Amino acid sequence: MLKFRSIVLGIAFLVCATSSTSHAVVKFGVAGVIDYGLNSATTDVLGVTIESTGGLGFGGGILAKFGMGPAGFELGALFISQTENSTANGVALPSTSSPIFHFPAVYHFGLGKSFSLGIGGYFALALAEGGDSDYGLKAGPRISFGKFFVDATYNYGLKDNSGVKNSELIGLLGIMF
Repeated sequence: MLKFRSIVLGIAFLVCATSSTSHAVVKFGVAGVIDYGLNSATTDVLGVTIESTGGLGFGGGILAKFGMGPAGFELGALFISQTENSTANGVALPSTSSPIFHFPAVYHFGLGKSFSLGIGGYFALALAEGGDSDYGLKAGPRISFGKFFVDATYNYGLKDNSGVKNSELIGLLGIMF
């Protein structure tokens, strides 16, 4: 409990220290998502070599940002339909699509009026039958144009899912209210 309280107090301090005023403002937003999986895996099933690679995924979600300007702590809930491409002994198989809920928690460090660097983590939950969960680290830049923003992050999974750690690029295009 003490460790959790220390983390919450540390995050609150960062939000207040980098905000342009002493009180934090809450902003809500919506975003479109494009996801490109960087994973690849090879398995052998009864003498058949199956190779799987990540593909493009699309989705959308909501965000809540606590802070002023480009700096602040942000939580999100994103829905992504993630695609996987596979081959069996070199023959292409139909692509599969998996629905995923992705929950990012990122602190944006303001580096000017419209640029910030986000560093944080995420939790992801696959909704398919027998869906796995994943968690990891994420980092990347964000550029804001008034209420609109473009965000690109690299996700590095920390959980081992059947011998594969998640690795992906996620782009957001959205608006904050």
